[in-house]
Amino acid sequence: MKDVLLKQYNFDAPYIIILQKADRSLVFQSLHQLRTTLTKNDNLLIFYAGYGFWDEEVEQGYWWPTDALPENP
Repeated sequence: MKDVLLKQYNFDAPYIIILQKADRSLVFQSLHQLRTTLTKNDNLLIFYAGYGFWDEEVEQGYWWPTDALPENP
């Protein structure tokens, strides 16, 4: 994905953030950092490859970080 963004869409390498095997804390920390640095003129692309959970009761989907537990998605 990184190569595609760099070569085909001219993204700048320093702005590509890769979180591998991210736990809940790292995901929230990274999102908070982005929230405090991005401006209304910026664009944000999030590509998530991993597991998720669809809660039928509330019709809501969730990403599952590496430390997610089935009883606490």
